[in-house]
Amino acid sequence: MTKLSVGGMRTIFGRRGGSLSVLISTGVAALVIGCGGSGDGGSTGITATGTLATGTTTTATTSTATTSTATTSTATTSTATTSTGTTGGDPGVLPKNKIFYDDLKADAVEYRYIDPTGSGDTLYASLPFQFSGFSPNPVVSSQYFFGAQASAGSKWRIYRNSTVSLSGAINQTPSVSYDSIDGLQVANNGKFLVFLASSAGSASRMYYLALTTPLTDPILVDDADRFHISPLSDQVVYSKPVGGHGAIFTRPLPTGSSTKVIDVDGKEDFDPQFNKDASKIVFSSDRNGPQFDLYLANADGSNLKRLTDTPDVSEAGASFNEAGTQIGYVASGATTSLNRLPLTGSTVVLKESAGLSGTRWTGADGKAKATGTNSMNVGLTPKKRPKAAIKPAAELKPR
Repeated sequence: MTKLSVGGMRTIFGRRGGSLSVLISTGVAALVIGCGGSGDGGSTGITATGTLATGTTTTATTSTATTSTATTSTATTSTATTSTGTTGGDPGVLPKNKIFYDDLKADAVEYRYIDPTGSGDTLYASLPFQFSGFSPNPVVSSQYFFGAQASAGSKWRIYRNSTVSLSGAINQTPSVSYDSIDGLQVANNGKFLVFLASSAGSASRMYYLALTTPLTDPILVDDADRFHISPLSDQVVYSKPVGGHGAIFTRPLPTGSSTKVIDVDGKEDFDPQFNKDASKIVFSSDRNGPQFDLYLANADGSNLKRLTDTPDVSEAGASFNEAGTQIGYVASGATTSLNRLPLTGSTVVLKESAGLSGTRWTGADGKAKATGTNSMNVGLTPKKRPKAAIKPAAELKPR
């Protein structure tokens, strides 16, 4: 197993069926949208200053595949194109019981949602590559946080605005900047956010940023390549390299010590996500490789259970539904697909697309309670950001 850093993200290569395949671990960004309070400019929903999309919907054909289970022990102007995915003018409400996912395109990352049955595939937002996901404040209306470059080739910073746009945005990290920002999530209590960033060739690191006035500098928490804040806002689960392989940790927030909960020497355990009450985690691992399969465990690492056993396919980017009875995830093999898996049933293939990455599943009331980037914790970070120069706003293609 060989690891290569790409834009601050850990890329994991595995050889399956005689050919080299690629599974890229991504940062997590959240779209945990809240309601109430006052925002930064009084607008509602994700109505950026660019051209609005119309919420294009396509219908997916659902097929099934058997999955075996086993138990194992201020600002430069830039615009983002978005759809009218919110409902009722309330930024705290998302389409209910939908699987959100991100899909990398040639010049943007599309954030889309789909019904668990595979129908109603709909564009929610499209962001150019100078943005690194987005996360609304769950308790303050019209207040969005996102990572971005103010101009091509500039450093990455965290911004706040009433829309996902650099026009009029307020820099939240004025005294620090980064070579890359690879995901962020605002906690459900709206008091802080966590993000991944790297600088000067460093490993991807996790930072804590209090959402206070006046601004304070981010606090380094630990190295990390994926993370998820508990829906209870009291801890974070994350993966990081340890001794040449990946392990999974939990840590109280805002302060506390890390506890290693999942670790097999020489094997990659990564991409963990909590369920709604943070009692369980789902994650990806090659412990029975060479492929990556999905595993379920208690939050302390006990009661480990293998969910998938697919010799020619790797699975990652998993998230729970609100009830904790199913997961959405992305499978990468001869094709890349968005899937749904009942924990006591067989996989349902919802969609195929080469640019698919992680999933986030919204709750019955439209809030993304189940996972965080997940992330929704909607507003996922793309699995790979091209190195090509960023296009000026005037050259962005409207949808």
